[in-house]
Amino acid sequence: DIIPTRKIAETPGDVKDQINHWWACEAKTGKIKTKEEEIADARYFSRQAMRKVNIWPATRSFFEEYIFN
Repeated sequence: DIIPTRKIAETPGDVKDQINHWWACEAKTGKIKTKEEEIADARYFSRQAMRKVNIWPATRSFFEEYIFN
């Protein structure tokens, strides 16, 4: 379980008429667990490593504006 703490941005997605909503959240338990039925793969990256990951253009634009700067 998480608690959304602040909305960061609302940006266009890579699919027609898609809107992405970006939120800062806190884990209620202090520990984050993923559910296999909800996500195929989850990993954590440093900012430096994230720059090398192949991601959708709209996601890359969000990261360039809000994460990398």
